[in-house]
Amino acid sequence: MKLKNIVPVVMILIGLCLFSPQSSQAVAIDLNTFTADPDTAVTIAADGSSATMFEDANYSSIWLYNDSIFIPADATALSFDYDFLLEANNSDELNAYLYDSGFNHLTDAWISATGIGTIMWDLTGASFLGSNVGLEFDLNSLDLLWDSSVTISNVRLESASTPIPEPCTMVLLGSGLAGLAGLARKRLGKRL
Repeated sequence: MKLKNIVPVVMILIGLCLFSPQSSQAVAIDLNTFTADPDTAVTIAADGSSATMFEDANYSSIWLYNDSIFIPADATALSFDYDFLLEANNSDELNAYLYDSGFNHLTDAWISATGIGTIMWDLTGASFLGSNVGLEFDLNSLDLLWDSSVTISNVRLESASTPIPEPCTMVLLGSGLAGLAGLARKRLGKRL
């Protein structure tokens, strides 16, 4: 094979290597492992991917919590999506907390306006990595209207991926060695 035929192939392989995606590992947290209080005011999807909390006239707060979620030592973030619906003249809140075994808040989020969004807590270097923590979502009624609701979904832990040799690294190394071998062969051919 001639050198002019190899160059485009090598350039394509190098391009693929340079633009190969790097990713972190995301682990979904199953909301079916959470406790709902009162359970009549929370609906959890069968697959555990989402839960909807509804205001109830008999309770000032609706809770969805799990006291024992393991946070891996290489965790970088915990995040969730929310869809908070406040009807007119409502002044309710969605609160989310991470807490330790003594129920001390490690981090929290407070949402008091209708909206759809994502909350992401940066866990890089957190003191509780490699241990169990609690995760709680509260829908708090701060008025006498009972028509607010919130859907929590896509609760996930992000972890740093362990670096492993990529195929691109092997391609670059192999193409370098092939080039050296071709150069050596060419020099030996001239001597003979």
